Amino acid sequence: HGPYSLESKNRSSGEHSGQIWKYDPYDQTIQLVSLIPTGSVFDEPDNITDGPHGFAIACTDSSKDQWLVGIDQDGELFPFGYNALNNREFAGATFSPSGDTLFVNLQGPPGTTFAIWGPWKDFR
Repeated sequence: HGPYSLESKNRSSGEHSGQIWKYDPYDQTIQLVSLIPTGSVFDEPDNITDGPHGFAIACTDSSKDQWLVGIDQDGELFPFGYNALNNREFAGATFSPSGDTLFVNLQGPPGTTFAIWGPWKDFR
């Protein structure tokens, strides 16, 4: 159980800028995996997709910078991608059925879809 598990004393009731939870449908449990502190560059994560390579990807919804943020098995966050073009939000990140390609949209207009491919095996 991670640092923010339900058994932990830090149960995220304090101020934060986002939380990432993991639901296990077999055990019917929910666990807080990551708590994003207020003022983090990864403010307000949403649009989360689980990757087949041992990490998930979230799109941030910040009023400042827009990031694709990786979340590893231990709930650690790491920068994956950054929108240096403008302040438009990433959305709809998803991996192809084969797991070889990550598709992510940049909200528009005009709206843009990116296809990002590995190698994923040694990415993180």
